[in-house]
Amino acid sequence: MPEAIFYILGPESPMDQVCFRLACKAWSTRRSLLIWCDDRSQAELHDELLWGYEPERFLPHSLLDQDYPKRSPPILIGWAALGDPPESGVVLNRAQSPWPDQAPCGRVLELVGGSESQRLERRQFWKTYQQRGWHCSSHQLP
Repeated sequence: MPEAIFYILGPESPMDQVCFRLACKAWSTRRSLLIWCDDRSQAELHDELLWGYEPERFLPHSLLDQDYPKRSPPILIGWAALGDPPESGVVLNRAQSPWPDQAPCGRVLELVGGSESQRLERRQFWKTYQQRGWHCSSHQLP
């Protein structure tokens, strides 16, 4: 059964830092990670984040529309205009809509920002995932 994990950010939890830490965790456990965005512009911001957040730490990643060597990197960054998303073990959903039901994955990570509108939006995502029969859980970050 797929699962959705909601990370509820506190006032001291910068969104960029949490994104980077989740990507590091996926990489350290050797799981494939897809960072899913609304558009190419947002994807390029995440690409820059992974290159520059901690310069001494390299996370092998690529934008989804680029050519790869014999195998793709473990961290891909894609967006809706590319069509159907590829299969991935873990998806960090940065888009403004829930992860598509027909797209295969084992786990979706959702970040819940501090504003009330962000919280309301992600509560709707929770309900959507529950209606699909997914297991949902949350973690409060400081």
